[in-house]
Amino acid sequence: MSRLGLRLHADEEHWIPLSDLMTGLMFLFLLIALAYMVAVEHQKNQPKNVALQYAQTRAALGGEIDKTFATDFARWGAQFDPNTLTVRFTNKQALFATGSAELQPRFKAILDRFFPRYLSVLTQPKYRDLISEVRIEGYTSSLWKPGASLDQSYIGNMQLSQDRTRSVLAYVMGLPATQPHKDWLMDVLTANGLSFSHLIRNPDGSEDAAASQRVEFRVRTNASAPIGQILAAQNLAPTVAATPSLPYPAWSAAMIGTSLRTLYPNVTTNCLGYLDGVAAKYAGGRGAQLHGWGYDTAANAPVERVLFADDRGIVRGAADGGGQRFDVPQTLPQVRSETTGWQGYVSVTSRPVQAWGIMRAPATVCRFPPASESGGESM
Repeated sequence: MSRLGLRLHADEEHWIPLSDLMTGLMFLFLLIALAYMVAVEHQKNQPKNVALQYAQTRAALGGEIDKTFATDFARWGAQFDPNTLTVRFTNKQALFATGSAELQPRFKAILDRFFPRYLSVLTQPKYRDLISEVRIEGYTSSLWKPGASLDQSYIGNMQLSQDRTRSVLAYVMGLPATQPHKDWLMDVLTANGLSFSHLIRNPDGSEDAAASQRVEFRVRTNASAPIGQILAAQNLAPTVAATPSLPYPAWSAAMIGTSLRTLYPNVTTNCLGYLDGVAAKYAGGRGAQLHGWGYDTAANAPVERVLFADDRGIVRGAADGGGQRFDVPQTLPQVRSETTGWQGYVSVTSRPVQAWGIMRAPATVCRFPPASESGGESM
């Protein structure tokens, strides 16, 4: 009996450490699971964090440029667009003589004051690596020699605008303040003559010849394309959402169900943009959320409102513009805004739906084709 008692006691001593081991393994597996969940959540939030950090740094750059020259731009005949990080010099009399690429003394004096301070902002460590290109862009009006054809005017003005931007480039590269940064500038500073490809227009759509003759300094940032791809990828997979009714923009309420051509009889091709696709489909087959981007090339401005119409021209939905699309100006330099994105709602229909941007010109719309051209989206 005593031997049996000893044997039982020995078995108990064997099982107690084994149970402790199992408990330890359970805690280990729990820690691994928690670590995996944290890693997944971090990966999920990483694109948003990158996009936010990029947007904040870019906005800070724009704010610093604006603050640095707040009291100078009006005096120089210049404007600053923080959305495109563009400084625009439009005082024709101060820039060049008519038909000449030689800098006027007054413009040289402006560049003496502008470029060193501009460079001191751009070359700060927090901005320097953000910048992929600093573009000197030259533009002309459509005017050329009397009797010249449109082609001759475009080619002649292209040569003139290129000569002018090279003159500006040569002048700023020779400034004393430029010398410590020459290596960096040779990597990013470019001269781009663009003829009259981006005319400035009056409210009635006519050409503003004086304002069109201008020189611009424009910063392009190297994070636009990857950020745009990250944000676009997040919207590619349609999700199913439940909503009691489609939240059409308030301005479109009276347009739903009416004829697009009655509302907007004029159609133009002066636009860029696409209907990218379906961002979400709504439970119960009520409709879908569509997204894309649009730019009014005549007004050089993003499209603020979009209508969706079926192939019979009946308005089935609407969208508001103003969304961030960092990728668009990175791919298309003629698009001078990073807020060309739009997103809106369309009711269910068995007929193909097309997207139409409302232009700045009165009673005018422009079609945005599907990114994969097939005639339209069917809901």
